[in-house]
Amino acid sequence: MTSQELLEQYAQGIRNFRSVDLRELKLTQINLTESNFERAILKNVDLTETNLEFTNFNFADLSHSVLKKTKFSQSCLRKANLYKSDLREADFLAVQMSGANLCEANLYGIELSLSKLRQVNLRRANLTKACLLESDLFMADLTQAILYQADLGDTAFRFANLTQANLQEANLIDARLSDAILTEANLTRAILYLADLSRSNLTNSQLCESNLCEAGLKGTIFRGSNLNRANLWMADFTEADFTNANLTDATLHLDDFLNKAIIKNTQMPDGTFLTRP
Repeated sequence: MTSQELLEQYAQGIRNFRSVDLRELKLTQINLTESNFERAILKNVDLTETNLEFTNFNFADLSHSVLKKTKFSQSCLRKANLYKSDLREADFLAVQMSGANLCEANLYGIELSLSKLRQVNLRRANLTKACLLESDLFMADLTQAILYQADLGDTAFRFANLTQANLQEANLIDARLSDAILTEANLTRAILYLADLSRSNLTNSQLCESNLCEAGLKGTIFRGSNLNRANLWMADFTEADFTNANLTDATLHLDDFLNKAIIKNTQMPDGTFLTRP
């Protein structure tokens, strides 16, 4: 189907474009809201600034497509393929994207708040300055993803994989990261105030100058992590493992830390090393 044929059919009131082949077409700055593109082929399509709100893209192939500043709010993209697509500053507010493939996609400055992103593939994706407030990323794969200065407040990352992810200066206030994998992640200057990190694994992670004030750290693993100058005031240290961790100049309630945390060859705020039986 050509772009002209698509626009003519849409103008006639046709909305069902299921399994249509639109690969490599230019469809910029147009309105295609409330359409059905389920299982459609849209590889290498340019949809810059197009309005696609309330549209069905379930199982569609949008790989390598250009979706800059495109409007997808309240659309469905379950198990859609957006591999290496350009979604910079796109509007994906309150979308359903569970199981979608966004591996190596560019999501710089994207709006993804209130969205269902369960088991989504965001490996090596660029989410710099993205907004995902109150979104659900249960069991999502964010291995080596870039979330620099991302707004992730009250976002659910339960059982998510954030291995080697870059979360520098990210807002994670009230974020739910229980049982998540954050090994070798970079959380330098990240704000984790009131975040739930229970049973999460932060082995060899960078948390320098991070704010973990009042965070839930029950059973959290910090083995070999760098928490230099981190703020851990009023955090829950119950069974948290700080073996070989660096806590120099960190702010914490020392008695509470000594009574509840696992301390083995841990570098304390005063620079001394301590092991407790």
